[in-house]
Amino acid sequence: MIESIAYFCTAELLANTAKHSRARQAAVTVSAHGGVLRITVHDDGAGGGPSGQAAAWPGWPSGSAPWTGI
Repeated sequence: MIESIAYFCTAELLANTAKHSRARQAAVTVSAHGGVLRITVHDDGAGGGPSGQAAAWPGWPSGSAPWTGI
């Protein structure tokens, strides 16, 4: 199940990058440490927020783990 969640979250991140950033390149980084899976997308396009500041999905606290125990 976690594989599906990670896949669809990554697909959404890349779709938003393609739709909003006008990026020419994007890189996906996936890491796991201490039971936490982190997916990060970096691109060379226009940002939507302050430079260098990561954003979480609306309504989710930063660093939340809604799928623990899977």
